[in-house]
Amino acid sequence: MNYEDACKTVGYNRTLQCPIKPKIVYFAYKGGQAKEFATKSEAQDYSKNVEAVTTNMAECDAWWNSQRELESKACDLWYQELKEEYLSPSFSQELFDLCYSQAYDRGHHAGYDEVASYMADYVDFALKAIALRAPLS
Repeated sequence: MNYEDACKTVGYNRTLQCPIKPKIVYFAYKGGQAKEFATKSEAQDYSKNVEAVTTNMAECDAWWNSQRELESKACDLWYQELKEEYLSPSFSQELFDLCYSQAYDRGHHAGYDEVASYMADYVDFALKAIALRAPLS
């Protein structure tokens, strides 16, 4: 399973932008007083000391947290599918972890599908090395 399919399976849309527009209020401070303004320019006209406050931050954070949860589920599903593809009696968890570590280091900057591509290369190499190993007496 490629990463895009894992995302679709769990309902994660990697291109979706936050549908919640931040609501910002501006406070300007002058002479020990704070005044609230609807726009930054109004606040700056009053004072150079201006602070922007997002009033619906909890709502925005909740949406982003839900997206991170879906992304995590997609990653977990992709990883489990990768394990199922390679784990076998002749290919242990330890060997999988070793190959995955190398594949991740080489490919994660380009995405999970690149990690999977490197994983195939490392698993192929490991299986060849195992086949060449002399039997222990």
